[in-house]
Amino acid sequence: MSEIEPGVPVLIRDAFGEWLRRRALTGVIQGADFPVVWACREEEWAAAHAEGASLTRCRGQPRTFASL
Repeated sequence: MSEIEPGVPVLIRDAFGEWLRRRALTGVIQGADFPVVWACREEEWAAAHAEGASLTRCRGQPRTFASL
């Protein structure tokens, strides 16, 4: 597996088993039971970048929790 870092496009599986294209907010971190990556939608990433906001927050709380 390649290294995931903030800002890279990722394909994630949500809690319902659906595959979604997102932007990574974090690298791989250890969750309670498995590794995870926090991610947001592309438009949230672009808006945060345009506003000069912290890209690791993506307009507030991260919206998608992806298991690897």
